[in-house]
Amino acid sequence: MYMKKSLMISVVFILVLGCLPQKAITYENKYLEYLSYIEDASIKDIPEFFNRSEAILMIEYIAVIESFTHYGYSDWKVPNKWNFRDWRDWYFINKNNIYFDKDLNKFKSEGVLIALNKNPIGVYNEYLNIILNNNINHRRINGDHLDYAMHFFSELTKREFNKTDTFRIPNDEDISFLNDWLIKNEQNIVWDIQSQKVILN
Repeated sequence: MYMKKSLMISVVFILVLGCLPQKAITYENKYLEYLSYIEDASIKDIPEFFNRSEAILMIEYIAVIESFTHYGYSDWKVPNKWNFRDWRDWYFINKNNIYFDKDLNKFKSEGVLIALNKNPIGVYNEYLNIILNNNINHRRINGDHLDYAMHFFSELTKREFNKTDTFRIPNDEDISFLNDWLIKNEQNIVWDIQSQKVILN
């Protein structure tokens, strides 16, 4: 009797799995697989540049969240831990409405996709913390993280920061300016859903 019951449960379970759309079984692993590949490639500096770039573009396309671009002699995308966090957060909100189209080789959506909605003050302070941990008073400076934050502040505040041969290193005057700027403008900065950025309203 017990064996017969177990067999019936197994058959029902297999039938239910068989009825699930193929999309629902395959898309999740594909998105996380691409995300994991990009992350590993970034950490280990894997030289497969074009495969990595293609994976980045595919995730940016579906999530509408751009990764950081390093602006220099040749612009290239440098996803960082904040980009990976946002891509994951977006995925867990939208995972039931996306799938991977093998024929078109890209992610597609069914239903309404929900954009990240962030607190603009919190985002501003997050960038400010990057500055505080990578300013002129610190011996160890992460150039990519610093460049990421400085690009954000230059774009938002329209301030021209001093630049060395490699990147902009904020000094005490810059930090004071950024603190004062937030006090003056905190009522006017908003999180723009469409661009997924903090903007001045």
